[in-house]
Amino acid sequence: MIGLAYGITEKIASGNGVAIIFGIIFPMHIIWQMNQGRHFYKYQKAKNENNHKIAKKELFLATFTIFLIHGCWDALISLVDYFASASTGANSDILGGILLIITIIFGTIYIIISIIKAIKVMKSNKKAMNKIEELWE
Repeated sequence: MIGLAYGITEKIASGNGVAIIFGIIFPMHIIWQMNQGRHFYKYQKAKNENNHKIAKKELFLATFTIFLIHGCWDALISLVDYFASASTGANSDILGGILLIITIIFGTIYIIISIIKAIKVMKSNKKAMNKIEELWE
């Protein structure tokens, strides 16, 4: 819920119409938070097993990589909005359209891959899967 609330607040505060629409369609803050948790769990597990190489990798993925993806996502959305509202001619429309398509493709692929990985984690944890099945009943 924190990721969802932050995503909504960030998009409204930006006043960027494209960002608000993308925030509704793509729940990226929730996905990023979920991926951070998954990588941080792997970091803690590797650290407890004294596997420093894996621990460093997972900590890097839980922090820097997620923040980099977040920043690139926000930058792409800002660029799409800029080119959509720019009145510099056909070139800005074409570039804005290309960036829009790239953003939609990236967001869709990232969400699908993240959900598949989350399902794998849940399936490996029988207790969590039982809880989800109870909620669906």
